[in-house]
Amino acid sequence: MRGHPVSALVGAALVVVSLPIVVGAPAQSSSKGAIHLYGCATSGYGNTLTTPSLLNSYEGAATGGRYGHALAGMRIYTGTYHRYLAVGQPDYVGSDGKSSGRVEFNEVSSHGNKTLVKAFVPGSHDGDDEFGYALAVHQRPYSGDVSDLGGRQTWIGIGMPGAKKGGVRAGAVWAWRPFNSDGSLNNVAAVTSAYNPDPATDTRFGESIADLRPLNDEGGFVAGAPDAITTDDDVEAGQASILENVGGDYAWTTVRRNLNQETEGDSRPTN
Repeated sequence: MRGHPVSALVGAALVVVSLPIVVGAPAQSSSKGAIHLYGCATSGYGNTLTTPSLLNSYEGAATGGRYGHALAGMRIYTGTYHRYLAVGQPDYVGSDGKSSGRVEFNEVSSHGNKTLVKAFVPGSHDGDDEFGYALAVHQRPYSGDVSDLGGRQTWIGIGMPGAKKGGVRAGAVWAWRPFNSDGSLNNVAAVTSAYNPDPATDTRFGESIADLRPLNDEGGFVAGAPDAITTDDDVEAGQASILENVGGDYAWTTVRRNLNQETEGDSRPTN
């Protein structure tokens, strides 16, 4: 487990959920962690930039859990607008006594109030898994008229860089869709494990993750493995992986493409 400084680490994670600005402070209160929700940054006379007011603060319940280490926000349109916030708590300890990590999924109001929708803990874990270390959101367009808002086909990419594969701690990425087409909660996720795990390194696949925005396809995520040993030259140079979804409506099937600094990453576009 990596060490953490004594300070609260205010600003270690940031996200804007439509109106509220959410700031993570994962080391606050003996690393219980916390999130702080602020108002609009452009409020004030003449639309001048003013210091936003603190609307609300929420602290993690467990010492050492690092609530607020990662944040991801989204707005889902299903006839009306709903704001949601995912909060990563990578050192959360479950009822089995293992530090698996946890992701909290909340609905958030413009006044800074949050309502828990679901707390997601990985069913398969070994301890020190760091589920929720990194978060990203991928949304398909709700319609041609609302191209920047997602409907219920919204996916959260969850980094789990401490997960084991074949007994080797190498990392994994989860793609979780919170809602089914009828609005009910979805309890399953698609998991992609580290590529070519090596006992000589911890690989840490899922330590970073970003949205792969759809153009003419369904999009997906890009995930980093900063300590990966590349198969081309057997060097711990790190690797990024494109995780493209080809599963169709309300489904996730991953097509993976690995990018290494010496090879695929230098290819130029063909169009």
